Amino acid sequence: DNRLAGEMVKEGRVKVVLDHIGSEITIDAEVFAGEESCSVHIRGSHTDIRWIEKNGQVIEGEKEAKREEKGQAKSSAEAETAVIHRYSLEDILTYIRSVSEKEIVFIRDAFSMNLELLEEMGAQLIPFSPIHDEKLPENIDGMLFHGGYPELYAKALSENKKMLTSVREAVQAGIPYMAECGGFMYLHQEMEDMEGHSWPMAGVIPGKSWRTPRLTRFGYITLEDGTCFGKNVGGIRAHEFHYFDSDNCGESYTARKPLSSRSWNCIHSDRQGMSGFPHMYYYSNLQVPEQFLRTCEERKA
Repeated sequence: DNRLAGEMVKEGRVKVVLDHIGSEITIDAEVFAGEESCSVHIRGSHTDIRWIEKNGQVIEGEKEAKREEKGQAKSSAEAETAVIHRYSLEDILTYIRSVSEKEIVFIRDAFSMNLELLEEMGAQLIPFSPIHDEKLPENIDGMLFHGGYPELYAKALSENKKMLTSVREAVQAGIPYMAECGGFMYLHQEMEDMEGHSWPMAGVIPGKSWRTPRLTRFGYITLEDGTCFGKNVGGIRAHEFHYFDSDNCGESYTARKPLSSRSWNCIHSDRQGMSGFPHMYYYSNLQVPEQFLRTCEERKA
């Protein structure tokens, strides 16, 4: 009942706590009805319900803490079996298209904050669809390819040959760009889908992106020892969260884990662009968006 749900939100009877580690979003949603409360806990990805509580008692699923008490390992296989219900992105998109715009509330995360910062710095952001549009918007000065789930749409992305050509020719023409995670995968010569089928992509990055059976290079990192559009800007805070890997991750930066000696090379970076698996947090180093926009301005001039 959308009307009743709206009233409960206005009355403060619905509480939502959002956090994220990379593209893994955790959501705790609690609803109060009189003296009773019910909460739903989503873990593991954007769409996996892990456990449900009523009045503080777990009525479906099992908390991670309980599994740890039993000595159960947090393997990817166990994480899969712990899911009570998974909504596919297709389910979510179908629902979104079936209701009016006013009934949809979007939760904003770090990616939105990066975009807002670019706008505050004077950028005009023009959205486009690599699936439905045939070419990039006219008269652009730069390109952003953010994260997502291109592996779920690999066939559609690959079959949009005109857009792939448009992106490749824009890079060849010298238009500045930034690409993160899913956007980085899209720029490869080839990319696997969830079934392991390989599809031709934009061909900007030599090599192939493929699926792995487990999380690859997961967690928070600091990017060091590299240059951002030709300038040494110092450390950049970022994170990685992906089940896919590449045979050409780049070597322009060193990613270092906090409180650990672990590190690895990543990112392709030159005076025109930056692309790689890490999701960068622009507020951690304002010189990153500044350098990107300055490079766009210089090309425009």
